[in-house]
Amino acid sequence: MRRMILGGILVLILALTGCEKQEGENLSPAPQDEPAEKEEQPAADIASGLDSFEFAVGDRVCRLPASFGEMAEQGWAYGEDTTAKVEAESFLEEQEFSLGDYVCRAQVMNFSAEAQPVQQCFITAVMLRQDEKNQIALPGNLILGEATKVQALEQYGEPRDQYEDGDRILFTYEYGIQKKAMLTFQADTEILLEAELYNQTNPAERELYENASREKTPEVEQYQAPAALSDDLMDFTVEYADSLYRLPAPVSAFTDNGWEIDWESSDEAVKSGKYGYVTLQRGTQSLYTVVCNYGEDVTAVNNCFVTGVHGDLAATKVPIRVAGGITLGMPKQDFLAAVEGMKWEESSGTQENSLSYLFYQEGSRDNYTKVILDQDLEMIREIKVVHFREEKGEER
Repeated sequence: MRRMILGGILVLILALTGCEKQEGENLSPAPQDEPAEKEEQPAADIASGLDSFEFAVGDRVCRLPASFGEMAEQGWAYGEDTTAKVEAESFLEEQEFSLGDYVCRAQVMNFSAEAQPVQQCFITAVMLRQDEKNQIALPGNLILGEATKVQALEQYGEPRDQYEDGDRILFTYEYGIQKKAMLTFQADTEILLEAELYNQTNPAERELYENASREKTPEVEQYQAPAALSDDLMDFTVEYADSLYRLPAPVSAFTDNGWEIDWESSDEAVKSGKYGYVTLQRGTQSLYTVVCNYGEDVTAVNNCFVTGVHGDLAATKVPIRVAGGITLGMPKQDFLAAVEGMKWEESSGTQENSLSYLFYQEGSRDNYTKVILDQDLEMIREIKVVHFREEKGEER
């Protein structure tokens, strides 16, 4: 059951199977007049941040998620069959929408527990590309085809992830489990070419999350930090940034030890038994991790439980120590002596000249400690500990 819940983080939210596309009628008739050249178009003013998930084509501003009615009011036309059904809590990908002669792809989502016609669903994602005739604007008035990587960094800050693939540079910004933005730049010119915006939050539940209590839940009150590190990796005790935890541990246990929640990059609240994300910061150190609400009601993210921590010598630079005194920078010989007699799985690491040791909890591949060795330096370069509570309501 736990694995099914965890899988829902990506499968239910980001990769549920949609319905078959069908040819059909438009949501609304396309404007009769041909759009003017880009330089003659009235410019939209979007002064909000990227996490507003606003965008504009010419002077038509939209905010995700948007209902079909809201898109129709802005003049958008749907290129498929509006009467086609979308399965319960599912979505359709690569749906065609047009505004005049500008065409983009979008995601149509059904938040209902029952199948609904497309016209009763929401647009939760758009894939925007620069256009010669139309000015495409993002929050902060960054224009596709004109804005630069430097301007994006100044406007939006550092991305959660930056990746370069040949002639493209990809920035990924994440704002919790259901919201993210991906920006694509031309590598040589560093000009912003494309943007993908995803906001899959249910508008009907906005008030529910906004009013979620931040008072400590009984599950948080019952948590007790360990007095010392265990000698057994399967106890999932960890010394992280010089404080002791037993995973899963409440977010509030981390904030009590000097960490702060980055609310702009975290889920505000999480439903009972569901998963979310939180970003914790302490000075220049940052932890972005999966959390779970083990309580009976929706609650603010500070009452959820951190299920994993990690540290490495290159990026996070957060001190981490686990059972047996295993810690970052530990020589390979000492590490192998500390885990003598234990069972592990060994594999090549994702980084060059690295070797991964995985220590799984018996009967589970979701709960583990991962140690990565730098084979050139022959020492530990990264440690990750992940543990999900086996049963809802189990006391630790």
